[in-house]
Amino acid sequence: DEFAKDMGEYETVEELKKGIEDDMLKRKQESAQNAFEDAVIDALVENVEGEIPECMFENRAKEDVDSFAQRIAQQGIDLDTYLMYMGMDKETFQGQMKERAVSEVKIDLAIEKIIEVEGLKASDEAVEEEYAKMAEMYQLDVEKIKELVPAATVAAELAKQDAFKLVIDSAKAK
Repeated sequence: DEFAKDMGEYETVEELKKGIEDDMLKRKQESAQNAFEDAVIDALVENVEGEIPECMFENRAKEDVDSFAQRIAQQGIDLDTYLMYMGMDKETFQGQMKERAVSEVKIDLAIEKIIEVEGLKASDEAVEEEYAKMAEMYQLDVEKIKELVPAATVAAELAKQDAFKLVIDSAKAK
């Protein structure tokens, strides 16, 4: 019991055990939910039909490579050095980014179509709530956030979130 008290929030060993069990269960449930959501998104990508111009995939892959290179450059490493450390050549890396880009483009197109078909649109109240959350997260005044991030951008992101939620909630596990 003394050990449990030293852990902070527990009075007895039984409470500590229960707390650990609850934490483990919560992590397993979150992991299962994440795996389910990933499977649903994978199925969504597989079921996207239509002709998608190859340039959309190529442009997204280039954007992803450039973005990745910028992120690691901020840490003081250039892309070629990173690839050398990873034992990967540029063509392999770009191929991996292209595979990811294909999936990303298909997800974007599917979500855009769902937003259109379902008529999803963020309410003004939801946009204001999102601004408040962002202001709290970045510890800035709401008005400053509004200057930096247009309302249309916030509304579009909220509509995407609603579309993803609709897809996940509509999915049936097998």
